[in-house]
Amino acid sequence: MRLSKTLGSLVATAAALVALTAATDARADAEFTVTGGSGTIEVKGNGHWHINKDAPWKATVGGTTFAKDKWTLSDASAKVSGVPKGDATVKVYVCNGDQCKNAEVKVAVK
Repeated sequence: MRLSKTLGSLVATAAALVALTAATDARADAEFTVTGGSGTIEVKGNGHWHINKDAPWKATVGGTTFAKDKWTLSDASAKVSGVPKGDATVKVYVCNGDQCKNAEVKVAVK
């Protein structure tokens, strides 16, 4: 009985790890969440963090780059459409009061 509980726990843990590693379409940090959709990339601030609309937003997929002028920016989100399928590199800029963070993250676009 004890062995079956241990094996059950191991199987559940393994399934959770597989599910987490298979979900490559989103990346979340404490400050922001990046999601790759069907031809789109969206960044949302978490909690009190908001989008820095003055920053030089950029996403690159293969040889295609989407500069700031292609992004729709609001305090709540930054979104770019028309992105080709593949692994994208996104430059993220969020702020909370006078504290700002920038990061370069990877996200899968479907």
